[in-house]
Amino acid sequence: MLRSYLAEAKWRNEGYVPTVEEYLQVSLISSGYPMVTTTSFLSMGKVATTDAFGGCPMTLRLLALSLLCRLMNDIHGVSEEETVKLFREEIANAWKDINEEWLKPTPAPMPLLERIMNLARAMDVIYKDGDGFTNSYILKDYVASLLKDPVL
Repeated sequence: MLRSYLAEAKWRNEGYVPTVEEYLQVSLISSGYPMVTTTSFLSMGKVATTDAFGGCPMTLRLLALSLLCRLMNDIHGVSEEETVKLFREEIANAWKDINEEWLKPTPAPMPLLERIMNLARAMDVIYKDGDGFTNSYILKDYVASLLKDPVL
């Protein structure tokens, strides 16, 4: 994560604009989403064993989650229509990957997978209709609408 922060600082200091591939390679880590997810496993005791993390499905889920979260956050900081369109397509593809992996049998314990899915769901709520992290009134209004009509 620190290497990613340093790479981003170097880009800024040098005025370098990375390619999309370079940017994603670094920003998927610097976003903190993989760290938040894996850190949340620490309190899970015997569910979060080394055997649970050995399989490829867990890695794919974390990668798709990181991409989804990073782009949902970043989409509110870009203005070029083409970039926003690309980000929205990548977000849709990440959701497809997450949902496809969710339906496949896996040796990973369900509580671990649920943490990954719940973070993706939270990011969807926070960023879908604007930057609800920076502008918390968006979330306040959303929650208020749910309380008025809980059928939603």
